[in-house]
Amino acid sequence: MKLLLADNLKLPETFVTETCCIFGKRGSGKSSTGARMAEQLAAAGIPFAVLDPPDAWWGLKSSKDGKSPGVAVYVFGGRHADLPMEPGAGALMADILVDHRINVIMSLRHFTVGERSRFCIDFANQLFKRNTEPLMLFCEEAHRLFPQTREEYGHGSRVEEMLGAMNKLHTEGRTSGLGLTLITQRPALLHATPRNQAEILFCHRIVGPHDRKAIEEWVKYHHQDDEKRDAFLSSLATLKTGECWVWGPEWPEGHPIGLRQVKILEPETFDSRRTPKPGELLRQPKALAPVDIEKLRDKMAATIERAKADDPKELKKQIAALRAELQRKQLAPTPQIDPAAIERAAANAASKRDAEWESKLRSVRSLLMKSWERFVDEIMAALHPGEFKAPERPRLALPSLPPVPRPVPASRDRTTRSDGNPRLAGVSDLPSGEARVLTALAQYPAGLFREQLTVLTAFKRSTRDAYIQRLGERGFTTVQQGKVFATESGVAVLGEGFEPLPTGIALQEYWLDRLPIGESKILQVLIEAYPKAVDRETLSEAIGQKRSTRDAYIQRMGAKELVESVGRGEVRASENLF
Repeated sequence: MKLLLADNLKLPETFVTETCCIFGKRGSGKSSTGARMAEQLAAAGIPFAVLDPPDAWWGLKSSKDGKSPGVAVYVFGGRHADLPMEPGAGALMADILVDHRINVIMSLRHFTVGERSRFCIDFANQLFKRNTEPLMLFCEEAHRLFPQTREEYGHGSRVEEMLGAMNKLHTEGRTSGLGLTLITQRPALLHATPRNQAEILFCHRIVGPHDRKAIEEWVKYHHQDDEKRDAFLSSLATLKTGECWVWGPEWPEGHPIGLRQVKILEPETFDSRRTPKPGELLRQPKALAPVDIEKLRDKMAATIERAKADDPKELKKQIAALRAELQRKQLAPTPQIDPAAIERAAANAASKRDAEWESKLRSVRSLLMKSWERFVDEIMAALHPGEFKAPERPRLALPSLPPVPRPVPASRDRTTRSDGNPRLAGVSDLPSGEARVLTALAQYPAGLFREQLTVLTAFKRSTRDAYIQRLGERGFTTVQQGKVFATESGVAVLGEGFEPLPTGIALQEYWLDRLPIGESKILQVLIEAYPKAVDRETLSEAIGQKRSTRDAYIQRMGAKELVESVGRGEVRASENLF
């Protein structure tokens, strides 16, 4: 099946794994071109996904007149969401795309810049790692996701990390079955790597001189003859809405599109991208394509619950319910506690436990005696066939039953548990290894990756994972999206001896006192330079160590969330310290 975009333009299905740019000023039809592509892919049974910062693509769910269903597509986040979406759900959304092969629109409008970066980093990395089948990813307002300049985004936005993850998806994603279509009204603000390496260009009306210059760079990168190039550049400012130049210098291989001017056919779905006119009330579609919410309900359960927790209405309902419950408890008569009854109950429980213990020991002793007698009978019969008499066999002397162990009350000044295993004094009645892992998790409420736990606890991988498993079986830890978290019951079991990490200046002093000397020196240099970053060579001079040692220090400090890498070869103290 061909993808019909214009009367004189049909693209083969292999377009799904190509890279494409759609440029054009506002109102020139660029987003409609993207919507037409998505409709054609859906008709061909090829899944697509949309990263949608302006929350403008939801109209794909309805027909052009809004009276009948459109494309079957799930909308996550935004004002027309089928399901909510939070900043930490990037990896989860990639998993949903890979596992279910559904069409998805991910609205990013409700995210801050930092939240958007976090989502895109996790999404791009997970999608690159897991996807193996054809999938087209549309990136609306692509200059926000692939920025050429990053200064405007501010400290802590992680925009450099986002750019790296998205660029990797663009440049290396084809082997994973991924194609990308980047849509933007500002080609000059789109990063040069995806802009120049795109295989196909759709160029609508462009007026701005900086944006025209960026397009000229693409033209130079993909050379055509001078006559066609001049005709292309000279007409950009006068193209009508929906008209565009399509340029595929080398694709498809063997029969390239070349350079041609086309009129893109209008999308067959509802235009939710249109800018309202003064005094106009935009109509809403009456029919939307149904989607199977229950199909994803289990996997999205945690996301839905967290969204409820952030909903003011839901919070008010929960607060009212808690107040009513508290009032009922306060009005209820306080039960009288009989100390003698408690002592009798404890004595009965201990007596019952002792009887069960003695019964089990007797059973084991009886089994050992019978096994020993049968073994001796067989040996004696083999040595003296026809002469063996039962009284002649030797007897197994077993010790008398040991006394029943009695529980010893826990005490914070002991260094062993009641069962004799070592414990961490002053924290809880857990074994010391489990207590150390649980304490580290409790000090980082946002959760830790397993590699971070290895750095913080100094346990090797197998030991660390064994402790996590034991703590999880007891409900003290939970694992979500690759991170390990301490649960409320886990923090509670640590008891009064647990101390959370301090904040601000106190956190600086905490780590400067506890870090190894080399890491402490690096941290001191970064704190003094903050908010500026310091290049790694300067750090090497400060600690007097070679490059490999310095990088090992920085890696361990990064696991503790004390430093972050920025730019090329530069390191900055984490904002958590300030």
